[in-house]
Amino acid sequence: MAEAAGARGRRPILTLGHQEHLGDVVAGYGTDVDLDVIRAWWSLRSLQAARWLIEHGFDPSSPGCEFDVLRSRL
Repeated sequence: MAEAAGARGRRPILTLGHQEHLGDVVAGYGTDVDLDVIRAWWSLRSLQAARWLIEHGFDPSSPGCEFDVLRSRL
């Protein structure tokens, strides 16, 4: 939630993993929203999370985990 308090353009991070809600969140900001930037940020976050998971002995390729999130954006 700390990220939600940041710059206006970073608030849609709250929809990470729930792409179906992005349209509702963006509607509150009007038309000055770059969806490609939001999706790129989501991908970066997923890749960083995958690295953390691997470094701490977890499997990011488990069902529903980070790699599934990345694949769903293809």
